[in-house]
Amino acid sequence: MGEIEELRRRVEALEAPLDQVQKEQVVIRHLAETAEIDAATLRGHRRSDMEFIRAMRDTQLRHGEMLRSLVTGQRQLLAHFGITPPGQ
Repeated sequence: MGEIEELRRRVEALEAPLDQVQKEQVVIRHLAETAEIDAATLRGHRRSDMEFIRAMRDTQLRHGEMLRSLVTGQRQLLAHFGITPPGQ
């Protein structure tokens, strides 16, 4: 009976840390899943930010073209009336 009690005591001593390891695995798994969700969310935000930046770039390019066109038109109009543009 002493040998069986010794084995029982040793098994119980092994089971306690095993329970703790299993609990830690659950927590680690949850943290990993949460991190993956967070990473996916961040990727989505980055994608949206990049689309916004591209749209802003396109808008600025169009505005630059319009501004050059307006300046050219203004210079032509001033030249037509014989007016020297400021700064020249």
